[in-house]
Amino acid sequence: MKFKDWMENKTFRRIFKVIIVLAILFILSFFLRLANVYPINQYQKQFERDSNGVINGTETIYLKGTNNKAIVMIHGLTDSPANLRNLAEFFNQRGYSVYVPLLPGHGTTVQDLNNKKYSDWYRAASNAYEDADEKEKYLFGYSLGGLLALDIASRNDVDKVITLNAPIELKSDYVPFIPFVKLFEDYQTKGEISINKLKELGFSVPYNAIPLNSVSELLKGISKLELGNVEEPILIIQGIDDDVVDRDSAIEIYDEVNSKEKKLLFLEDSSHQIISNEKDNYYSILNFITS
Repeated sequence: MKFKDWMENKTFRRIFKVIIVLAILFILSFFLRLANVYPINQYQKQFERDSNGVINGTETIYLKGTNNKAIVMIHGLTDSPANLRNLAEFFNQRGYSVYVPLLPGHGTTVQDLNNKKYSDWYRAASNAYEDADEKEKYLFGYSLGGLLALDIASRNDVDKVITLNAPIELKSDYVPFIPFVKLFEDYQTKGEISINKLKELGFSVPYNAIPLNSVSELLKGISKLELGNVEEPILIIQGIDDDVVDRDSAIEIYDEVNSKEKKLLFLEDSSHQIISNEKDNYYSILNFITS
């Protein structure tokens, strides 16, 4: 049968049209993905790295204390331990050992993060907690780190837990559309930050994009979290003006955990990244731990 004859067949014409549409979508997806990742790659080339490919300034923090008490601090998604350095030093100056592990996929490349699972982050955070051999051990987690701290506490005996802007409900409108968006791009760009500005921030947020796969993995972690298994004393801190995590997350955590001692602290004029009156809040955490 000649091609002309095939084209006169209605069924074949429908199939042919579908193939053409799929081919166009495939080509469009290919070029959109290239356009999506190119500026990310150019941006990442600027960083100085160690022999393992870790960006200088984002490495794991360990500060040895003197009082046989330890705090394991867990950073947020696309962040690094540098984001928690000031808090770590505050507690270390007061005798505490502080462990701040670099979570898998962080401090390297966005592509590396794209390949990591929630289980990878949990394993790294859990191992850091288990490796601390002090008599008393506390957990602090920011954002994704707060979710991990809750997860660890739900499966292990922890002395006390502190969360900051831990996600249970996200504010982002695009979350339900991630499966569709992933057809055309792998990353949501956040805008570039100059190297000089990053140095001022202590390389706390070295990535200029977030993998959509990572958001999906975060949601998996939330869906599997058993808040009812958390029985440890807990301090739940939430920024009122958080533009990433819905403030109702803190209320849900408070209502669902089975801790006999639980406190909820809302921070005025505080977003997801920017915490007002930082030093005062450090003392709030210290008072909770020592009470």
